[in-house]
Amino acid sequence: MSMRMEFLTTGEAVQADWEELQPLFHKVVVRATHGEFTVDDIYRMAMDGSIVISLVREAGKIIMALAFEFRHYPQKLAVNYLAMGGKKSHEVMARFLKDFGVWAKNAGADWIEASCSQGMARIFAQHHFVTTYQLVRLDLNHKGEAS
Repeated sequence: MSMRMEFLTTGEAVQADWEELQPLFHKVVVRATHGEFTVDDIYRMAMDGSIVISLVREAGKIIMALAFEFRHYPQKLAVNYLAMGGKKSHEVMARFLKDFGVWAKNAGADWIEASCSQGMARIFAQHHFVTTYQLVRLDLNHKGEAS
């Protein structure tokens, strides 16, 4: 059965699929983020329209969830992937990345970007993403202290 991508453009649409989306985003937050956001943050930002959620269904079941935002630079506009979780990431990207890129370009974006783990960067590289910057951090909250 073929895959199909959907964009959740209303709060009602997010709510309708949230039960299936939440565990996919939970895995991303637990495995790949470093406290930048929670699953509840993803939900809240989707509901207030500051991010967009898209999903991929196969045989009626959600197999991939994506959360992204438009990031405004002084001279450029990017679509920034915040979270991408689920199954068949290679197949999903091979099937939908070109169309997603056309959609993003039509929306005014100059590129698609993501801050991600090295493993995810390797997956993105197989789909023509290039490393532009290295992200470094100095943690100002010592271990054991409240964040």
